[in-house]
Amino acid sequence: MGTDDVTDFLAISYTATDYIGHRFGPSSVETGDAILRLDKNIETLLKWLNDNIGKKNVLVYFTSAHGVSEIPAVLQSIRIPANYFNQNQALQLLRSYLNAIYGEGNWVKGYSEKQIFLNRTLIEDSRLQLEDIQKRVARFLTQFSGVASAYPYSAFEANDYGNGHLKRIINNFSPQRSGDVIVILNPGWVEKEEGYLTNHNSPYQYDSHVPLIWYGFTVNRATVLRDVNMTDIAPTLSSLCKVPYPNACTGEPMPELFR
Repeated sequence: MGTDDVTDFLAISYTATDYIGHRFGPSSVETGDAILRLDKNIETLLKWLNDNIGKKNVLVYFTSAHGVSEIPAVLQSIRIPANYFNQNQALQLLRSYLNAIYGEGNWVKGYSEKQIFLNRTLIEDSRLQLEDIQKRVARFLTQFSGVASAYPYSAFEANDYGNGHLKRIINNFSPQRSGDVIVILNPGWVEKEEGYLTNHNSPYQYDSHVPLIWYGFTVNRATVLRDVNMTDIAPTLSSLCKVPYPNACTGEPMPELFR
């Protein structure tokens, strides 16, 4: 790497912190130890790059896929509202509710990442309106403790939101893969999952605010305090390397790195 005139791209994923965060929480000794070891690993990587290729010939950026919620028990101990959302219990009650209204049937296929997936084949065969059932399910789910809101598929099918929680949801929305109803839990509430003390994938700051650090070639020393979107990485990287933006690029270059 870095021994010829062709630009090399190396992507490294440090994933141990994700599992440790799930199992022990962000304030645990285990997470602190993992971050310390990660820092040493990054030090080794940067030293090798500086010694073998040179800082002026390398462009590095560090970021994270997500944050993690604090363990509900920790938040409760300092009187911050928090708890676990039992999705299995919620699904059981939802199935009973739909059976009472539409008759016995496997109306709900499953639940994944705060999304309810309905049995669209059964709904179509029963000549029922999918959108009506989606809205009914969303209204039912908002009655559960810990649920801040629930949105049917139709809320994102033809809408674009400027900012806030709905904007973050639509950024992840895919007509081919997303569920029929998307649930947002209250701050501090996480899904109950065996083997995990906490979780992530919420629109709140503790999950969505992650670091972004640039180092090396042409990067000026600066601290950026404004909000930066992850979509800004690709155009910034392209501008620094003086290559065209990717085809699907929607972000803007970070001007702080060019001053």
